[in-house]
Amino acid sequence: MEKVVTRHIHLGAVERVNQMRLSTYGKKTYRRRSEMVERSFADSKQHHTHSYAHFRSLAKV
Repeated sequence: MEKVVTRHIHLGAVERVNQMRLSTYGKKTYRRRSEMVERSFADSKQHHTHSYAHFRSLAKV
Protein backbone atom coordinates (compact mmCIF):
# COMPACT_ATOMS: atom_id res chain seq x y z
CA MET A 1 0.00 0.00 0.00
CA GLU A 2 1.33 3.42 -0.96
CA LYS A 3 0.62 6.63 0.90
CA VAL A 4 0.07 9.73 -1.24
CA VAL A 5 0.58 13.22 0.17
CA THR A 6 -0.97 16.02 -1.85
CA ARG A 7 -0.08 19.68 -1.55
CA HIS A 8 -1.65 22.68 -3.16
CA ILE A 9 0.33 24.00 -6.11
CA HIS A 10 0.99 27.36 -4.36
CA LEU A 11 1.56 26.05 -0.85
CA GLY A 12 5.30 26.80 -1.03
CA ALA A 13 4.58 30.46 -1.79
CA VAL A 14 2.09 30.63 1.07
CA GLU A 15 4.69 29.25 3.47
CA ARG A 16 7.30 31.81 2.31
CA VAL A 17 4.83 34.66 2.77
CA ASN A 18 3.95 33.46 6.27
CA GLN A 19 7.65 33.33 7.19
CA MET A 20 8.11 36.89 5.97
CA ARG A 21 4.96 38.06 7.77
CA LEU A 22 6.16 36.62 11.08
CA SER A 23 9.63 38.19 10.80
CA THR A 24 10.49 41.49 12.49
CA TYR A 25 10.24 43.35 9.17
CA GLY A 26 6.86 41.76 8.43
CA LYS A 27 5.46 42.72 11.81
CA LYS A 28 6.53 46.35 11.36
CA THR A 29 5.05 46.43 7.85
CA TYR A 30 1.75 44.92 9.01
CA ARG A 31 1.53 47.48 11.83
CA ARG A 32 1.98 50.33 9.32
CA ARG A 33 -0.61 48.79 7.01
CA SER A 34 -3.18 48.68 9.79
CA GLU A 35 -2.58 52.38 10.45
CA MET A 36 -2.67 53.57 6.84
CA VAL A 37 -4.78 51.28 4.67
CA GLU A 38 -7.31 49.95 7.13
CA ARG A 39 -7.92 53.44 8.53
CA SER A 40 -8.90 54.76 5.09
CA PHE A 41 -11.39 51.90 4.68
CA ALA A 42 -12.82 52.58 8.13
CA ASP A 43 -13.20 56.30 7.38
CA SER A 44 -14.88 55.54 4.08
CA LYS A 45 -17.27 53.16 5.79
CA GLN A 46 -18.09 55.59 8.58
CA HIS A 47 -18.33 58.90 6.70
CA HIS A 48 -19.58 57.85 3.27
CA THR A 49 -22.25 55.25 4.17
CA HIS A 50 -20.30 52.29 2.81
CA SER A 51 -21.18 50.16 5.82
CA TYR A 52 -23.76 48.14 3.90
CA ALA A 53 -24.82 47.53 0.31
CA HIS A 54 -27.78 49.54 -0.92
CA PHE A 55 -28.55 47.15 -3.79
CA ARG A 56 -28.52 43.43 -4.42
CA SER A 57 -26.36 41.44 -6.86
CA LEU A 58 -22.69 41.85 -7.62
CA ALA A 59 -23.25 44.03 -10.68
CA LYS A 60 -25.33 46.61 -8.80
CA VAL A 61 -23.11 46.71 -5.74
